[in-house]
Amino acid sequence: MLRRISALTLWLTTAATALTVREAAAEEIFIFEPASDESGSPSSPSSLSGRLNVNHATSEQWQLLPGIGPSTATKILAYRARYPFKTIEQVMRVKGIGRKTFNRIKAYLTVDGETTLTKTD
Repeated sequence: MLRRISALTLWLTTAATALTVREAAAEEIFIFEPASDESGSPSSPSSLSGRLNVNHATSEQWQLLPGIGPSTATKILAYRARYPFKTIEQVMRVKGIGRKTFNRIKAYLTVDGETTLTKTD
């Protein structure tokens, strides 16, 4: 939903941060407000169960993980085609997966067994 407002100071709060936008009273500010069913990320960690085998998962399965979108999933598959993963930590060698993203998804990753990762909503 897109909402139009006029304000001198507008506070937007996301998680633990606040952003102040200062505009003249006559100017309009447009704010995107997610619908109530949107969580802000493709999958929250609490809505997933199972494991993802980093050497056999499809792009769609990778995209179930928080912070992994189509572009990053494509990069993972391209990297994996040339260099199969021996440990889950090697996923951080893919451009776009840093320590923060890895820490969010590592509980779901494995190099053994089959991929059983599913959304539990």
